[in-house]
Amino acid sequence: MNLRRVAVAALTTGSALVLLIPSPTVARPSNPGRTEPTSLVNSLNASPQTVLPDRFLDRGWIPIFGGHGMGPRITLTSPTVLAQVGAFMNAFPANYAGDDANPFWVEIWPADVNGLPAVDGQPLAVAPMTDDHDATTWRYETARFRLLLQPGTYFALVSTDAPRDFNGIDDGGGVLFRLEGPEDYTSGVTKVATLDREAGVVEIADRYLAFRVVGCVKTPHSSGRTDHGRACNLRSLT
Repeated sequence: MNLRRVAVAALTTGSALVLLIPSPTVARPSNPGRTEPTSLVNSLNASPQTVLPDRFLDRGWIPIFGGHGMGPRITLTSPTVLAQVGAFMNAFPANYAGDDANPFWVEIWPADVNGLPAVDGQPLAVAPMTDDHDATTWRYETARFRLLLQPGTYFALVSTDAPRDFNGIDDGGGVLFRLEGPEDYTSGVTKVATLDREAGVVEIADRYLAFRVVGCVKTPHSSGRTDHGRACNLRSLT
């Protein structure tokens, strides 16, 4: 046997074995401030997938008319990316200002020095709400945002253009808080602002109304840095 060949073969085999051994996995530090979405406000008291029938004599809701706005107060203690504002809602025919227009939208307002929506200025962001175009059901309708907010107090006001004339409470769709019958649904309670733009009146009160606000809180990393990006993945949200 040629000892030189055996030695070369052994060396070659050993080298191959070394090359096949995977290198140890090095854990990468997580991105500073990266978190999963969380509910900043949640008074739904039911799954967002819930669909409730519309029964005139059994429902309790707050209608929204043209020139008015209504929505939850949001209090933040850390930089937060606002991702979604939703509610159990239903639009009635009088809420539609046009064939292709979604009847409701959401305006994000900061609080003024008195803790009320600072509606004398301009909203920080505006987004349309989804709409199922089915007046026979109440569903979870949403408006999506990608808005970085600093610590403070804000309001998400649901608004509409129509109807302008008040001919009866049943003219205007709005936000649900109660449904009697087999479903027996009651929303939770949250702090809600109501706005009458024409009268210039803003009120805040604890109300039974089905709202939800979702965002990603930017928690500082151990390095002291905070990720101020606007990414907020809603795929894992239920």
